[in-house]
Amino acid sequence: MIPPFWQRLSLDSLAGQLITGPGFPHDDMRWNLCATAPALTRPHYDTAKLATWVHTLRGAKLWFVMDGEVPEDGMCNLDVTKHTFKYVLVEPGAVLTMKPGTPHAVFNITDCLAEGGHGLLLSALESSFHIGLREHTKGNEDTNTAHVGTENILHSLTAHYYLEILALYPKTLSQQEPNNEEESPDEPKEEEYEEATEKTVSSIIYHAELQAKITRCPSPMQFACLLCMAAHALAFEPVPVEEEDGTVHQYECPEAIYDMRKISHMRAEKLLACVPALWQPMQDCEERIRNSLKGTALQDEFQPLALDLPEPMELDSDL
Repeated sequence: MIPPFWQRLSLDSLAGQLITGPGFPHDDMRWNLCATAPALTRPHYDTAKLATWVHTLRGAKLWFVMDGEVPEDGMCNLDVTKHTFKYVLVEPGAVLTMKPGTPHAVFNITDCLAEGGHGLLLSALESSFHIGLREHTKGNEDTNTAHVGTENILHSLTAHYYLEILALYPKTLSQQEPNNEEESPDEPKEEEYEEATEKTVSSIIYHAELQAKITRCPSPMQFACLLCMAAHALAFEPVPVEEEDGTVHQYECPEAIYDMRKISHMRAEKLLACVPALWQPMQDCEERIRNSLKGTALQDEFQPLALDLPEPMELDSDL
C-alpha cells in the first residue's frame, strides 16, 4: 500500500492523468523485497531521477545512508572508511524515504519482507536532474537498476504544466511558435523594433502569476530541470551496460516515447518564449548538460534551447 503522505508528495497522480503511449510504468514504480539474514547489498543509489520509499512488513533492515553526494569515482569500489554514514533501523510499520541519488547500503538483520516504490517529487526535481546526468555516463554501474520507461512520466508532467498554462493564457502561449530560422544580420528598423517590443510585452507570462494560479507549480529552477529532462531526454538516457565478456545490454525504450520527446521539446521552446523567469535557470541547466556530454557521441548532437542565445527583455525584477 502506498503511504498516504507519498501520494500527496509525488507527482505521479498529475502525470497519470495524461499518460499516453506505453502507459504508466507501474512495474517500475512499485516493488516488493524478500531477503534472508544476513544479506547485505553493495553501496549504491536507487534508480536515477526517482525518489524512494520503503515500508518494512516483517523483520528488520538496517540502512547505511552515506553523508554527501555520490563520489566522482563512483560507488563500485567505494572505500567506506573515507566516508561517514547514518544508521537507520527500519522495523515493521516504519517507512523510510530517500531523495534521488542517495548513496546507501542495506543489511538484513533478520529474514525480511518489505514493500516500496519510486516517484518523482517536486521538491527533488533538481536532484533528479543532477543524478540523471550521471546515469547517462555511468548506466547502472552505481545503481541497482535503470527504468527507461519512467521517462513517460516526465513527458506527461511537462504536458500537464504546459496545458495548465495554455488554459490560463491561450492567446499568449499559442502565438509563441518555435523559430527555426536564422536571424537576419541586418539591424531592425525602429518601427519594427517598437512593434516587436509591444508584442513581447503582451506575450509575457509572469511566474508569480503561475504560482498563484497553478497548484504545485514548480519554481523556475524546478521547472527548468523538468523541461530539460523531457526536452533533452537523450542526455539522461542510461548508457548501455557492457559485461566483462563484451556483451552489451541495451535498454528497451518504447517507440512512443521517442515521439513524446519531440512534443516536449516543442512545448519547452514555447514556454521559454513567454516565461522569462525560466530563461536563466534553463541556461544553467543546459550548461550542465553540455559539460556532461563533452567527449561523448552526443556532444555535437546536443541542441540547447536557451544556451548561447540573448536573454529576453527584462521588464521586472520579479518575473
